[in-house]
Amino acid sequence: MPQNVDVVKARCISKIEDLFAKYGSDSYAIERIAKYCTEIMPNTIESNVLQHSQREERKTELKENSSAFIESFLNSELTYFYFTSSNIFVTYDGLEFKIISEDDISAKVILELSSNPTLCVWKHKIKTSILKRIKERDLSEIVPSSATVQKVLSLIWPAVFATRDEAKYFLTIIGDAICKKEVENVYFVHDRAKRFIDQLAQGIMFFKGLSASAISHSFKYKYQSTPYSFVE
Repeated sequence: MPQNVDVVKARCISKIEDLFAKYGSDSYAIERIAKYCTEIMPNTIESNVLQHSQREERKTELKENSSAFIESFLNSELTYFYFTSSNIFVTYDGLEFKIISEDDISAKVILELSSNPTLCVWKHKIKTSILKRIKERDLSEIVPSSATVQKVLSLIWPAVFATRDEAKYFLTIIGDAICKKEVENVYFVHDRAKRFIDQLAQGIMFFKGLSASAISHSFKYKYQSTPYSFVE
């Protein structure tokens, strides 16, 4: 309570006494004071208190329902993530990662809320809260499913690598670079791989904001002109 009840009560009584002192000889004014104090004011206060109580109940209901909606949206089968460095939103459905625009996420939220008579009045506020929560999610928090790993492997083996183990090892090298792990290994590869690795590095730089050198410098294409047959 913002003010002491006794202090407020004393102020109100003082105001009424001031009115009686001012209009004590005016019968009409005294009649109006009495009517306000005994009829109008009690009814008005009762109505205001009831409306306030209803608004508070409504607000509590909206908060609870909006929280439930936000959690349901964020924990649906389609998970949303955000790359802070590149300002890119990404979805993950358990198999594939896909880029999605902020506008598309907003439109999806608004569309779902528009058919909800309870929450539609807060749809823009809820949309803002959802986007804020998504921006707090970093893609590095998620562990890809086995299906995702197999799909990635199928893209580079046997098209790029001769064996499945080589493809898996290559992915661990890239993963270490993305996670900025301190590794001393340098990998010698055929110069035909340079374009592939450079493009991969550029793509990761686009999403993660890493320097392309974090990946490309892990690989060497020549060693003092030594023939590849010797290195291999």
